[in-house]
Amino acid sequence: MSNLEWLIVGLALVLLELFVPGTYLIWFGFAGLLVAVLTSFFAWALITQVVVFTIFSFLFALIGWRV
Repeated sequence: MSNLEWLIVGLALVLLELFVPGTYLIWFGFAGLLVAVLTSFFAWALITQVVVFTIFSFLFALIGWRV
């Protein structure tokens, strides 16, 4: 996926947070936006991007749970 596609996914998740009760989608959206920024600097394979997204999603979910 390109960084534009990750940007769209991240923004969609953040905007979906407005319509879905709870506060968990925003953290996955932040992870998607961070992967979008990182893929603009690094040419990663898709599996690497998915692994990085998974790691950041987990970390942001932990941060959201603590907040």
